[in-house]
Amino acid sequence: MSDKNNKITVLVSSCDKYRDAWDPFFRLIKKQWPDCNLDFVLVTETQQYTCDFFNVKTVNSSKDSPWGKRIKDALSEINSEYILFFLEDFFLTSPVNTSIFDEAVTILDTNHKVGAVKYYGSPYYCDKIKSKSLKDFPNHSVITAKTPQLGYVTTSLWRKEILYLSLFDDDSPWSYENESQYRLLALDCIFLLQNSKNKACFEYYIGPQNNLGITLGKWLPKTKELFESNGITDVNYHNLGFLREFKSKEDYINHAHTLQQDHNKTSTRTTSSNYIVEKLYNIKKSIIKLTKNNKFNKNIDLNKKINHYKKYYSNL
Repeated sequence: MSDKNNKITVLVSSCDKYRDAWDPFFRLIKKQWPDCNLDFVLVTETQQYTCDFFNVKTVNSSKDSPWGKRIKDALSEINSEYILFFLEDFFLTSPVNTSIFDEAVTILDTNHKVGAVKYYGSPYYCDKIKSKSLKDFPNHSVITAKTPQLGYVTTSLWRKEILYLSLFDDDSPWSYENESQYRLLALDCIFLLQNSKNKACFEYYIGPQNNLGITLGKWLPKTKELFESNGITDVNYHNLGFLREFKSKEDYINHAHTLQQDHNKTSTRTTSSNYIVEKLYNIKKSIIKLTKNNKFNKNIDLNKKINHYKKYYSNL
């Protein structure tokens, strides 16, 4: 297998508001993945960050730039072939299974049809997604159905061009999760997930149902317990404050339903065929320019991807 350090960059998506999460995030990476020698790119608006134990480059953008454009701008500055994607509150709770990660890199190296390998943090999600096992790679399976989970913003090992193609400038993380399953299916790629035969490669438990991470701009209560159990005691919790703890599954479902209703009231986005194809053509122009500058893999057949994408959406 080729040298991972030269072909993979870890991209951490964040924002200035969540800057207090950066130090515990990287400290947990260091503890749970002590032999990690990959370079990191932290994407945020204006703040800078330095790390004592990783090579972290901060990529800034305008505060007015949507999430999708910020990620695309960062990808344009990365020379690596693959992107390992994290959000800043994917706080690792156990050691990284490096053998499974190495297997994923080998899959991307040997099968150029694979667009990404997705890690859902918990085997629970793996069992909910229809997939087909791989003979030569026992820890990974091919996602075989049209499923919302394909578009979930999770820790994932991406072929950089495919991640770039799946993003629109005006995406938020939530609109991306709602729409990207169709974009990814239309890109004529294979997408894999780690199956549940072994412990998750990157184990993290986020969201109100686990009371871990950041939700609605606030810390969830058990995050502090996770940090302190790992010797991280100097986190500033005052800037964000704490969200209440959810006592039951029903409590969380009712809360999530309210959030979805609020989102629907403010959403003006469209997923029409013309809108999506127009967006993809704009992405194509950007990629052609970047390919000329040796930023992206010249072996990607962009015209084929665009035509397949357009055909897919014309049949919806």
